[in-house]
Amino acid sequence: MLEEGTTYRFRYIAPAIAEEGVDFLAVAGDMEALCTTQALPYLARQGHDAERVVITLMQEPVDFGVMSPGVTQFFESYEVREGRCIWEAF
Repeated sequence: MLEEGTTYRFRYIAPAIAEEGVDFLAVAGDMEALCTTQALPYLARQGHDAERVVITLMQEPVDFGVMSPGVTQFFESYEVREGRCIWEAF
């Protein structure tokens, strides 16, 4: 997890996203579930007051902010409102 003010980035390794036929739509529900079931409870336990959560799925570990054209990555941003993850279109 990376903290940027009131934005919290949760990064997950998911090798299967590199398989043929796996696209953003195939993992969008998983990313929302990770926000709801993993990120929000973690932030609550730690006492963090989050405004935004960004979920990243990556085929393999990559350093944050480093271009890695050969590595499949998906990310999505959620506004935290009333204890829920609300999808934000980038």
